Amino acid sequence: AMADDASALFLNPAGLTNLDHPEAALMYGKPLFGTEGLDLTQGYLALGMPLGKKWAFGLGGTAFRGAGLLSEYQGVSGLSARLGSKIAVGLQASYLYHNYEIGSDPAYASLPVFANGTDKGNVSFGAGLLAFVSPKLQVGASIRHANSPDVGLQEKDPVPRELRLGSLYRTRWANLLLEVEQRDDGLGSPSSITSTWKLGTENPFKTLFDKIGQVSAMVDM
Repeated sequence: AMADDASALFLNPAGLTNLDHPEAALMYGKPLFGTEGLDLTQGYLALGMPLGKKWAFGLGGTAFRGAGLLSEYQGVSGLSARLGSKIAVGLQASYLYHNYEIGSDPAYASLPVFANGTDKGNVSFGAGLLAFVSPKLQVGASIRHANSPDVGLQEKDPVPRELRLGSLYRTRWANLLLEVEQRDDGLGSPSSITSTWKLGTENPFKTLFDKIGQVSAMVDM
């Protein structure tokens, strides 16, 4: 519900319409850095571009690699539009690719799962919606991997479909967020569908520093 920067491309493409100027977001990290025998890297890049007052475009990608084990890459594009002053919608298309680097290891190369290669890619689609109910209340909904693309090498391995519904409420002190996420792994088992509730808060630095200043002034007096 709070998607309002370039990274909205990944979470809720409708949020790209909140951009009032071109924007870029970049992250790169090495989880578990320094762990012997384990080299992990991950990151993302997102670009957002307003196209007039009603349209916006986004382009980006994500990357994850466990050296010698697995690498996963995603290229994403998104387009969003304002439908009046209260509603924004967005569409997203992705290309998902992964490569099991361990399949190049002679100790594993002969396994049946790698008989037709060690990599697989597929196309994924998503969509999002934002409703600006009032200056204080905002509601968002999104679906990722709506088509549950199959990226299995030998057996079916669908990418989980993700549905999210969330709300943002702005107060004088902070932004309050509530979200529910449902995941369907597409395998049809009793535990395939799971739901997770999430609660969060955001305190803008300016508001925080203003309050610290007010408290300091009261102490001085």
